[in-house]
Amino acid sequence: MSYAWSCTYALASAELYGAECTEEMDGANESILTIAENSLDPSMTYSFEVEVSSADGRVATDNIIVSVSVAGSPSATLTDEKNRKVNA
Repeated sequence: MSYAWSCTYALASAELYGAECTEEMDGANESILTIAENSLDPSMTYSFEVEVSSADGRVATDNIIVSVSVAGSPSATLTDEKNRKVNA
């Protein structure tokens, strides 16, 4: 399996909307994306997308929108639309 993570600004100023925010990411080709603590700006909303490819050519993508609640949050818990925890 191969992984390709990307990040774009989802809700930001007009000049940043849709711009890449990959500098916040570590491990863009790993199965688990790591975001350094205190690296996300609480005034921004981020869209993280992952594309997963298998050796036989199958491809799947998914994304999640992330808003920072408190500046300097040391960790985050991601939930899906049914409020189920999706990160370890």
